Amino acid sequence: ERVVTFATGTTVLALPKDAILDYEFVVPKKEIFNKFGILAEGIFNKIILNTKNILSLQKTRNLLLPKLMSGKIRVKYGMD
Repeated sequence: ERVVTFATGTTVLALPKDAILDYEFVVPKKEIFNKFGILAEGIFNKIILNTKNILSLQKTRNLLLPKLMSGKIRVKYGMD
């Protein structure tokens, strides 16, 4: 909403630096900020781990799929 008030045309916005410099926002207490950091760190670590696993699985798929499709390797299935 704040940026829209600085619109000067239909597609171009002119946002003076004063619009940013005098903008007020809430800064959490250090204790709350640190607690959030601890919680968020676990989530970000899980994202990184999942991304690594996805890349590994993609490589495995890309190596195996052509061989499976061509019949060079076979997979046993069923009750043997």
